[in-house]
Amino acid sequence: MSDFVENSVESFIDELQSALKNNPKPINIKALKNWEPSGLTTALLRKVQGYATGMKRRSTFVKSQKIVWLEGGNPHGEPVLLLHGFASSKENWVLLLPYLTRRYRVFVPDLPGWGESEFNYVEQYSLEKQLDRVDNWTGRYMPSQFHIVGSSMGGGIAALFTARHPEKILSLTLMNALGVFGSESTHFEQELKKGNNHLIAHRLTDVVRMMSTVMSYNRWTLTALLVPLMYQELVSRRHINQHMFHQLLEHAPPTMFEGIAHITSPTLVLWGEKDRILHASCATVFKQLIPQAEVKIFSEVGHLPMVEVPQMTARALLGFWRQLSKKHIAKDHHCLSPA
Repeated sequence: MSDFVENSVESFIDELQSALKNNPKPINIKALKNWEPSGLTTALLRKVQGYATGMKRRSTFVKSQKIVWLEGGNPHGEPVLLLHGFASSKENWVLLLPYLTRRYRVFVPDLPGWGESEFNYVEQYSLEKQLDRVDNWTGRYMPSQFHIVGSSMGGGIAALFTARHPEKILSLTLMNALGVFGSESTHFEQELKKGNNHLIAHRLTDVVRMMSTVMSYNRWTLTALLVPLMYQELVSRRHINQHMFHQLLEHAPPTMFEGIAHITSPTLVLWGEKDRILHASCATVFKQLIPQAEVKIFSEVGHLPMVEVPQMTARALLGFWRQLSKKHIAKDHHCLSPA
Protein backbone atom coordinates (compact mmCIF):
# COMPACT_ATOMS: atom_id res chain seq x y z
CA MET A 1 0.00 0.00 0.00
CA SER A 2 1.42 3.42 -0.96
CA ASP A 3 2.02 6.10 1.68
CA PHE A 4 -0.64 8.29 0.05
CA VAL A 5 -3.31 5.57 0.26
CA GLU A 6 -2.41 4.74 3.86
CA ASN A 7 -2.55 8.43 4.84
CA SER A 8 -5.82 8.86 2.95
CA VAL A 9 -7.52 6.18 5.03
CA GLU A 10 -5.99 7.29 8.33
CA SER A 11 -6.73 10.98 7.79
CA PHE A 12 -10.31 10.68 6.53
CA ILE A 13 -12.09 10.50 9.90
CA ASP A 14 -9.40 12.53 11.65
CA GLU A 15 -9.67 15.49 9.27
CA LEU A 16 -13.45 15.58 9.38
CA GLN A 17 -13.56 15.34 13.17
CA SER A 18 -10.97 18.13 13.46
CA ALA A 19 -13.01 20.29 11.09
CA LEU A 20 -16.12 19.86 13.24
CA LYS A 21 -14.21 20.76 16.41
CA ASN A 22 -12.61 23.83 14.83
CA ASN A 23 -15.85 25.00 13.17
CA PRO A 24 -18.62 23.96 15.56
CA LYS A 25 -22.17 24.25 14.24
CA PRO A 26 -24.77 24.70 17.01
CA ILE A 27 -27.40 21.96 17.13
CA ASN A 28 -30.96 23.15 17.70
CA ILE A 29 -32.17 20.61 20.26
CA LYS A 30 -35.66 22.15 20.38
CA ALA A 31 -36.01 21.72 16.61
CA LEU A 32 -34.87 18.09 16.90
CA LYS A 33 -37.42 17.36 19.63
CA ASN A 34 -40.30 18.99 17.77
CA TRP A 35 -39.53 17.75 14.27
CA GLU A 36 -42.22 15.86 12.40
CA PRO A 37 -42.00 14.41 8.88
CA SER A 38 -43.18 16.80 6.17
CA GLY A 39 -43.17 17.00 2.41
CA LEU A 40 -46.55 16.17 0.87
CA THR A 41 -45.10 15.53 -2.58
CA THR A 42 -42.53 13.07 -1.22
CA ALA A 43 -45.20 11.29 0.84
CA LEU A 44 -47.42 10.87 -2.24
CA LEU A 45 -44.49 9.54 -4.27
CA ARG A 46 -43.79 6.98 -1.57
CA LYS A 47 -47.40 5.82 -1.74
CA VAL A 48 -47.19 5.39 -5.50
CA GLN A 49 -43.76 3.79 -5.72
CA GLY A 50 -44.89 0.45 -4.30
CA TYR A 51 -47.43 0.05 -7.07
CA ALA A 52 -45.00 1.28 -9.72
CA THR A 53 -42.12 -1.00 -8.74
CA GLY A 54 -44.02 -4.02 -7.39
CA MET A 55 -42.07 -3.71 -4.13
CA LYS A 56 -43.71 -4.32 -0.77
CA ARG A 57 -43.26 -1.78 2.04
CA ARG A 58 -42.27 -3.36 5.34
CA SER A 59 -41.32 -2.04 8.76
CA THR A 60 -39.98 -3.28 12.09
CA PHE A 61 -38.26 -2.06 15.23
CA VAL A 62 -34.54 -2.61 15.77
CA LYS A 63 -33.50 -1.70 19.31
CA SER A 64 -36.38 0.81 19.66
CA GLN A 65 -35.71 2.30 16.21
CA LYS A 66 -38.39 1.89 13.55
CA ILE A 67 -36.89 0.85 10.20
CA VAL A 68 -38.85 0.95 6.94
CA TRP A 69 -37.77 -0.87 3.80
CA LEU A 70 -38.92 -2.00 0.38
CA GLU A 71 -38.68 -5.68 -0.46
CA GLY A 72 -39.52 -7.49 -3.66
CA GLY A 73 -38.32 -8.94 -6.92
CA ASN A 74 -37.61 -12.57 -7.75
CA PRO A 75 -38.25 -14.62 -4.58
CA HIS A 76 -35.87 -17.31 -5.88
CA GLY A 77 -33.12 -14.89 -6.91
CA GLU A 78 -29.97 -14.06 -5.01
CA PRO A 79 -30.61 -11.30 -2.42
CA VAL A 80 -29.36 -7.76 -2.96
CA LEU A 81 -29.15 -5.02 -0.32
CA LEU A 82 -29.08 -1.36 -1.50
CA LEU A 83 -27.89 1.35 0.95
CA HIS A 84 -28.52 5.03 0.20
CA GLY A 85 -26.35 8.05 0.99
CA PHE A 86 -26.42 11.11 3.26
CA ALA A 87 -29.50 13.39 3.14
CA SER A 88 -31.14 10.71 1.04
CA SER A 89 -33.51 7.75 1.25
CA LYS A 90 -34.52 4.46 -0.34
CA GLU A 91 -36.24 6.44 -3.12
CA ASN A 92 -32.82 7.08 -4.68
CA TRP A 93 -32.89 3.49 -5.97
CA VAL A 94 -36.39 3.48 -7.49
CA LEU A 95 -35.28 4.06 -11.11
CA LEU A 96 -32.81 1.16 -10.82
CA LEU A 97 -35.25 -1.37 -9.35
CA PRO A 98 -37.03 -2.47 -12.56
CA TYR A 99 -33.71 -3.63 -13.98
CA LEU A 100 -32.86 -5.75 -10.91
CA THR A 101 -36.10 -7.26 -9.66
CA ARG A 102 -36.61 -9.72 -12.53
CA ARG A 103 -33.56 -11.75 -11.50
CA TYR A 104 -32.85 -10.74 -7.90
CA ARG A 105 -34.63 -10.44 -4.58
CA VAL A 106 -34.04 -6.83 -3.56
CA PHE A 107 -34.07 -5.15 -0.14
CA VAL A 108 -34.00 -1.33 0.02
CA PRO A 109 -34.08 0.18 3.53
CA ASP A 110 -34.24 3.72 4.75
CA LEU A 111 -31.21 3.75 7.02
CA PRO A 112 -32.08 4.56 10.66
CA GLY A 113 -32.85 8.26 11.03
CA TRP A 114 -33.44 8.80 7.30
CA GLY A 115 -36.47 8.71 5.01
CA GLU A 116 -39.40 6.91 6.60
CA SER A 117 -37.23 5.20 9.22
CA GLU A 118 -37.61 6.81 12.61
CA PHE A 119 -35.44 9.67 13.84
CA ASN A 120 -35.21 10.04 17.61
CA TYR A 121 -33.05 12.85 18.98
CA VAL A 122 -32.07 10.81 22.07
CA GLU A 123 -30.62 8.00 19.96
CA GLN A 124 -27.03 7.91 18.64
CA TYR A 125 -26.39 7.71 14.90
CA SER A 126 -22.64 7.24 14.81
CA LEU A 127 -21.13 4.94 12.18
CA GLU A 128 -20.70 2.27 14.86
CA LYS A 129 -24.34 2.47 15.93
CA GLN A 130 -25.58 2.43 12.34
CA LEU A 131 -23.46 -0.61 11.55
CA ASP A 132 -24.86 -2.36 14.60
CA ARG A 133 -28.44 -1.59 13.50
CA VAL A 134 -27.83 -2.76 9.92
CA ASP A 135 -26.27 -5.97 11.26
CA ASN A 136 -29.23 -6.58 13.56
CA TRP A 137 -31.79 -5.90 10.82
CA THR A 138 -30.09 -8.01 8.13
CA GLY A 139 -29.69 -10.86 10.61
CA ARG A 140 -33.45 -10.90 11.21
CA TYR A 141 -34.90 -10.11 7.79
CA MET A 142 -32.38 -11.05 5.10
CA PRO A 143 -30.95 -14.40 3.97
CA SER A 144 -27.59 -15.42 5.44
CA GLN A 145 -25.65 -14.21 2.37
CA PHE A 146 -26.33 -11.33 0.00
CA HIS A 147 -24.86 -8.82 -2.45
CA ILE A 148 -24.44 -5.37 -0.90
CA VAL A 149 -24.41 -2.10 -2.85
CA GLY A 150 -23.76 1.25 -1.18
CA SER A 151 -23.97 4.80 -2.55
CA SER A 152 -21.90 7.60 -0.98
CA MET A 153 -22.40 7.34 2.83
CA GLY A 154 -24.13 4.01 2.22
CA GLY A 155 -20.99 2.89 0.36
CA GLY A 156 -18.87 3.64 3.41
CA ILE A 157 -21.28 1.66 5.59
CA ALA A 158 -21.32 -1.20 3.05
CA ALA A 159 -17.50 -1.33 3.02
CA LEU A 160 -17.27 -1.38 6.81
CA PHE A 161 -20.02 -4.01 7.02
CA THR A 162 -18.21 -6.21 4.48
CA ALA A 163 -14.90 -5.89 6.32
CA ARG A 164 -16.56 -6.99 9.57
CA HIS A 165 -18.91 -9.67 8.21
CA PRO A 166 -17.24 -11.24 5.14
CA GLU A 167 -19.15 -14.49 5.69
CA LYS A 168 -22.42 -12.69 4.86
CA ILE A 169 -21.28 -11.02 1.64
CA LEU A 170 -21.60 -12.52 -1.85
CA SER A 171 -20.19 -9.31 -3.33
CA LEU A 172 -19.62 -5.65 -2.50
CA THR A 173 -20.30 -2.69 -4.79
CA LEU A 174 -19.00 0.75 -3.83
CA MET A 175 -20.77 3.49 -5.77
CA ASN A 176 -19.17 6.94 -5.37
CA ALA A 177 -18.47 5.77 -1.83
CA LEU A 178 -17.51 7.65 1.32
CA GLY A 179 -14.42 6.56 3.25
CA VAL A 180 -11.24 7.87 1.60
CA PHE A 181 -9.78 11.02 0.05
CA GLY A 182 -8.49 10.86 -3.52
CA SER A 183 -5.40 12.48 -5.03
CA GLU A 184 -7.65 15.37 -6.11
CA SER A 185 -10.52 16.95 -4.23
CA THR A 186 -13.81 18.59 -5.14
CA HIS A 187 -14.99 21.93 -3.78
CA PHE A 188 -17.47 19.96 -1.65
CA GLU A 189 -14.64 17.93 -0.08
CA GLN A 190 -12.60 21.07 0.58
CA GLU A 191 -15.58 22.62 2.35
CA LEU A 192 -16.23 19.37 4.25
CA LYS A 193 -12.69 19.58 5.63
CA LYS A 194 -13.66 23.01 6.98
CA GLY A 195 -16.74 21.59 8.68
CA ASN A 196 -19.22 22.78 6.03
CA ASN A 197 -21.55 20.20 4.53
CA HIS A 198 -23.31 21.56 1.44
CA LEU A 199 -25.64 18.56 1.40
CA ILE A 200 -27.51 20.28 4.23
CA ALA A 201 -30.07 22.68 2.75
CA HIS A 202 -31.47 25.63 4.73
CA ARG A 203 -33.38 27.33 1.92
CA LEU A 204 -34.50 26.88 -1.68
CA THR A 205 -31.23 28.21 -3.12
CA ASP A 206 -29.35 25.56 -1.11
CA VAL A 207 -31.55 22.83 -2.59
CA VAL A 208 -30.89 24.12 -6.11
CA ARG A 209 -27.13 24.20 -5.43
CA MET A 210 -27.22 20.76 -3.83
CA MET A 211 -29.12 19.11 -6.70
CA SER A 212 -26.95 20.87 -9.27
CA THR A 213 -23.84 19.55 -7.51
CA VAL A 214 -24.87 15.91 -7.14
CA MET A 215 -25.84 15.72 -10.81
CA SER A 216 -23.46 16.19 -13.73
CA TYR A 217 -23.79 19.46 -15.68
CA ASN A 218 -25.72 17.89 -18.56
CA ARG A 219 -28.53 16.57 -16.29
CA TRP A 220 -30.16 19.98 -15.85
CA THR A 221 -33.64 18.68 -16.75
CA LEU A 222 -33.41 16.01 -14.05
CA THR A 223 -32.16 18.63 -11.60
CA ALA A 224 -35.08 20.91 -12.47
CA LEU A 225 -37.49 18.03 -11.83
CA LEU A 226 -35.98 17.01 -8.49
CA VAL A 227 -35.72 20.46 -6.87
CA PRO A 228 -39.49 21.01 -6.40
CA LEU A 229 -39.96 17.36 -5.36
CA MET A 230 -37.23 17.43 -2.71
CA TYR A 231 -37.29 21.05 -1.53
CA GLN A 232 -39.78 20.83 1.35
CA GLU A 233 -38.38 17.65 2.92
CA LEU A 234 -34.71 18.68 2.63
CA VAL A 235 -35.30 22.08 4.23
CA SER A 236 -37.55 20.67 6.96
CA ARG A 237 -34.80 18.18 7.87
CA ARG A 238 -31.97 20.75 7.98
CA HIS A 239 -31.50 20.55 11.76
CA ILE A 240 -31.68 16.76 11.71
CA ASN A 241 -29.20 16.49 8.82
CA GLN A 242 -26.75 18.78 10.64
CA HIS A 243 -27.15 16.64 13.77
CA MET A 244 -26.74 13.41 11.77
CA PHE A 245 -23.54 14.73 10.18
CA HIS A 246 -22.03 15.27 13.61
CA GLN A 247 -23.36 11.96 14.90
CA LEU A 248 -21.90 9.92 12.04
CA LEU A 249 -18.39 11.00 12.97
CA GLU A 250 -18.85 11.07 16.73
CA HIS A 251 -16.63 8.61 18.60
CA ALA A 252 -15.33 7.08 15.34
CA PRO A 253 -11.64 6.14 15.69
CA PRO A 254 -9.34 7.57 12.96
CA THR A 255 -8.46 3.99 12.01
CA MET A 256 -12.09 3.04 11.40
CA PHE A 257 -11.78 2.58 7.63
CA GLU A 258 -8.46 0.69 7.74
CA GLY A 259 -10.36 -2.59 7.73
CA ILE A 260 -11.28 -1.95 4.09
CA ALA A 261 -7.77 -3.10 3.15
CA HIS A 262 -8.64 -6.57 4.46
CA ILE A 263 -11.75 -7.06 2.31
CA THR A 264 -11.51 -10.29 0.33
CA SER A 265 -15.05 -10.36 -1.07
CA PRO A 266 -15.54 -9.80 -4.81
CA THR A 267 -15.78 -6.05 -5.20
CA LEU A 268 -16.95 -3.63 -7.87
CA VAL A 269 -16.13 0.10 -7.65
CA LEU A 270 -18.46 2.32 -9.70
CA TRP A 271 -17.87 6.06 -10.01
CA GLY A 272 -19.21 8.99 -11.97
CA GLU A 273 -16.39 10.76 -13.79
CA LYS A 274 -18.03 14.15 -13.16
CA ASP A 275 -18.70 13.56 -9.46
CA ARG A 276 -18.50 16.96 -7.75
CA ILE A 277 -19.15 15.53 -4.28
CA LEU A 278 -16.46 12.83 -3.95
CA HIS A 279 -13.71 13.11 -6.57
CA ALA A 280 -13.35 10.23 -9.03
CA SER A 281 -9.72 9.77 -7.92
CA CYS A 282 -11.18 8.12 -4.78
CA ALA A 283 -11.91 5.09 -6.98
CA THR A 284 -8.16 4.60 -7.48
CA VAL A 285 -7.63 4.63 -3.71
CA PHE A 286 -10.32 1.99 -3.19
CA LYS A 287 -8.69 -0.11 -5.93
CA GLN A 288 -5.35 0.04 -4.12
CA LEU A 289 -7.01 -0.87 -0.83
CA ILE A 290 -8.96 -3.75 -2.43
CA PRO A 291 -6.67 -5.12 -5.19
CA GLN A 292 -9.21 -7.68 -6.45
CA ALA A 293 -11.76 -4.93 -7.10
CA GLU A 294 -13.02 -4.18 -10.59
CA VAL A 295 -13.32 -0.46 -11.33
CA LYS A 296 -15.74 1.14 -13.78
CA ILE A 297 -15.88 4.91 -14.36
CA PHE A 298 -19.02 6.30 -15.98
CA SER A 299 -18.24 9.11 -18.42
CA GLU A 300 -20.25 12.33 -18.05
CA VAL A 301 -22.00 11.06 -14.89
CA GLY A 302 -22.06 12.69 -11.46
CA HIS A 303 -22.51 11.49 -7.88
CA LEU A 304 -25.67 9.40 -8.35
CA PRO A 305 -25.28 6.96 -11.26
CA MET A 306 -28.40 5.00 -10.29
CA VAL A 307 -30.46 8.18 -10.68
CA GLU A 308 -28.69 9.70 -13.70
CA VAL A 309 -28.06 6.53 -15.74
CA PRO A 310 -30.06 3.68 -14.14
CA GLN A 311 -29.85 1.41 -17.19
CA MET A 312 -26.07 1.78 -17.46
CA THR A 313 -25.70 1.23 -13.72
CA ALA A 314 -27.87 -1.88 -13.87
CA ARG A 315 -25.85 -3.24 -16.79
CA ALA A 316 -22.65 -2.91 -14.76
CA LEU A 317 -24.18 -4.57 -11.68
CA LEU A 318 -25.85 -7.40 -13.57
CA GLY A 319 -22.70 -8.11 -15.57
CA PHE A 320 -20.61 -8.22 -12.39
CA TRP A 321 -23.01 -10.55 -10.59
CA ARG A 322 -23.41 -12.75 -13.67
CA GLN A 323 -19.66 -13.26 -13.90
CA LEU A 324 -19.54 -14.22 -10.22
CA SER A 325 -22.29 -16.80 -10.78
CA LYS A 326 -20.39 -18.28 -13.73
CA LYS A 327 -17.21 -18.55 -11.65
CA HIS A 328 -19.15 -20.17 -8.83
CA ILE A 329 -20.74 -22.72 -11.19
CA ALA A 330 -17.38 -23.47 -12.79
CA LYS A 331 -15.81 -23.94 -9.37
CA ASP A 332 -18.57 -26.30 -8.24
CA HIS A 333 -18.28 -28.27 -11.50
CA HIS A 334 -14.53 -28.60 -11.03
CA CYS A 335 -14.97 -29.83 -7.45
CA LEU A 336 -17.50 -32.46 -8.59
CA SER A 337 -15.38 -33.71 -11.51
CA PRO A 338 -13.69 -37.09 -10.99
CA ALA A 339 -9.96 -36.94 -10.28
